[in-house]
Amino acid sequence: MLRVSFVLLCVFLGVGHVPVASAKPAAWYLWASQLDGRLICQQVSPGPGWKVQRGPYRDARCQLAGQP
Repeated sequence: MLRVSFVLLCVFLGVGHVPVASAKPAAWYLWASQLDGRLICQQVSPGPGWKVQRGPYRDARCQLAGQP
């Protein structure tokens, strides 16, 4: 019984000391298709055949230049 109480005490004390992760939002980039030149605004590569045209941008419409 003492062992169970000790384990529960350790668990409850450890819960208050969980590190908090914080991250900044990802930047947006204007990607150009190498196949037909079409442009799209995304945070990550749409796949093979796409190259970064311009960026980074702070918004999903690729209008506000800069890091978010």
